[in-house]
Amino acid sequence: MIKKAIIAAMTFFWTLDGLLASTAEQCLEDFFINIDPVASIDNTKNLISYLQILFEKKAVDDAGLSRFVSNLENGAVINPISNQQADVNGEALIYRDGLAQLLNQGRFDQEEILTWAKIYLHKRGQAKFKRKDTQGQTKQTYIEMKFVAVPEGRFLFSESVRKLNKVIGRIIPILVETDITLTNPLEAMAAPVTQYQWTKVMEDNPSEDSKGEYSVVVDIAGKSMQMQPNNPVGNITWWSAVSFANRISKIYGFEPVYDLTDVIWEPGTSAASGTLVPKEGKIKINAPGGNYYKAKGYRLPTAAEAEYIRKNALTPDGVHYSELEPDEMIKYVSLKDYSSRQLYPVDALVPLEVNGRKFYDLVGGVWEWLWDLRHNYMEPLSDLNVDPIGRSLISRPFELPDSNRGLSGGGLYDPSNESFGVNHFGYTSASTQRNNYGLRLVRTIHPEERY
Repeated sequence: MIKKAIIAAMTFFWTLDGLLASTAEQCLEDFFINIDPVASIDNTKNLISYLQILFEKKAVDDAGLSRFVSNLENGAVINPISNQQADVNGEALIYRDGLAQLLNQGRFDQEEILTWAKIYLHKRGQAKFKRKDTQGQTKQTYIEMKFVAVPEGRFLFSESVRKLNKVIGRIIPILVETDITLTNPLEAMAAPVTQYQWTKVMEDNPSEDSKGEYSVVVDIAGKSMQMQPNNPVGNITWWSAVSFANRISKIYGFEPVYDLTDVIWEPGTSAASGTLVPKEGKIKINAPGGNYYKAKGYRLPTAAEAEYIRKNALTPDGVHYSELEPDEMIKYVSLKDYSSRQLYPVDALVPLEVNGRKFYDLVGGVWEWLWDLRHNYMEPLSDLNVDPIGRSLISRPFELPDSNRGLSGGGLYDPSNESFGVNHFGYTSASTQRNNYGLRLVRTIHPEERY
C-alpha cells in the first residue's frame, strides 16, 4: 500500500510543472482536460495528483493538511480548503470547487490517500500524528489535537432532577429522560485539550499541576515553560475556554464562533492565564440568526451534544461503560488513585468508542466546560426537542457577567456514582477556576463539507 501511494504521489509530473505555473482557473481546466481516463474508474490517482498540486501551490496550508489527515484517519473525507478561506480568496474558491468535483465522484481508496498524505506530511516536517508505538523512538512526544467524526442522531437525554416526594415529605433526586434529536454531524476532539496544546496556542500554562510525574520544560515562543504536556489543561474560566476556541478557529481558517467585541474585561485577567473574567457587555454568536449549531468554527459543545457522545460511548466489546463492574470500569475512567488528586495523560487509559471512533477521558478526568447556561431540558427549545440549547439560554440569552455555565464529564476530584452512570453534568459560575475544569472542542460539519 505504501509503495502504491509513493508511486501515485509521483504521477502526473509531466503536467505538474505547467499546472503549478498557471492561474487557479487555468490549473483547474488543464487538470480535468489531462485527467487519466483509465484512472477515473478508480479515482484515487487523480485525487492524489490534484491534492499535490494544491499543496505545492500552497492553496492548502499546513493546518488544512493536518486536519485533512486527521479526518482521513477517522474515515471522513472533508475538503481541506475551508469555506472561510474560499469566501475571502477567489483562487481558493476555484480550488475548493475543483476538489469538491473529485470528492463527489467517489471511487477512491481512502487508505491509499491517507498513506500518501502522511508521507507528504512527513516530508513537510509536520510530524503531528505520532502513534503510541513511536513514542519510544523520540525524546518526547506531545499529543496533537485530533478530531473525530460523530454522526447526527436521536437519544434520550438523562437528567437528575430534585423534586419533593409528598409521601416521605422531603426532596429527593429522580431521573428524568427527554427525547432529543441532533440534526448535525460533528467533529469532536478525541481527548480533552492538553497543557501542551493550550500553551502552544496561548503561550502560557494555567494548570496548577505543571509539576509532577510527567513534568518537562518546553520552549514555546521563546519562553521556557514547565508543564505535564499530555495532561489535560485545567484551572481555566469558561471565558478563557471560549477565547481558546476562537483561536483554534482562526488557526484552522474558520470564522470564530464567539463575538466578544462588546465585552469589557476585568483588569488583570487574561485568557492565556485562564483567568479571563468579564466586567460587562454581551457575547454574540457568529452564525445565521445567532443559531449556535450553524456556526462554522470550533466551539464548546452543548449539553445535548456532550450527553449524546457519552450515551453512545462503548467498550470495544460493545458494552456501555456504565454497565461494567468497577474493576473493569477503571480501565476506561480516570478515577484511579483518587487520594493523590493527580490527573493523568489524556491517552493513559483505554479509549471508549463512539460509532467506531476512539474517545479518551470521557468520564472522570477533568470537568469540561459546555456552552449552556444552567441546563434543564424540561422546557425544550421546540416541541420536537431538536438541537436544544437548554432552557436558560432561551429565557436569559448570553447573560453577563457571572452566568452559571454547564460542565460535563465528572471531574477527578468529584468521584460519585453519578460520574459512572447516565448523568454527568454540573454547573458553576463561568468565572470559576479549578484545576479539574478543562475543555474539549467540537465543530458542526456543514452540508457542503460532507461527501
